[in-house]
Amino acid sequence: MPAAVGLLLVGLPLPIWAFMTFDQLVVLQFSRHPEQWVRDRRPCTFMRPATGIPRTVRSALAAQWCSISWVFVTPAWVARDPDCAGLLRRLRLLTAAWCLIVVPLTGIAAAAGLQIAL
Repeated sequence: MPAAVGLLLVGLPLPIWAFMTFDQLVVLQFSRHPEQWVRDRRPCTFMRPATGIPRTVRSALAAQWCSISWVFVTPAWVARDPDCAGLLRRLRLLTAAWCLIVVPLTGIAAAAGLQIAL
């Protein structure tokens, strides 16, 4: 098996966990900070349908925007809520691990043509 495929399989839980963390953050925003949820254009969750959060094209686009922007900028409502701050910290760590470790190592392994024995 090519090492690049193995690295992707081993690293695959990272983005899945990141999506689940983002979903938790959106649910908390919806329930604890509804005015900020509206201001963020009503983002929906990625992986689980949350009660009361509608899924529309606009809410999906809002979720895409929030999932990117929150990695780089801490919203004020997150800074005031310790539970949300912990989730945002986890989201950032998972995103960094995927982007800075798994993806580059996969590219290096693919470029070098490395193989692993199973």
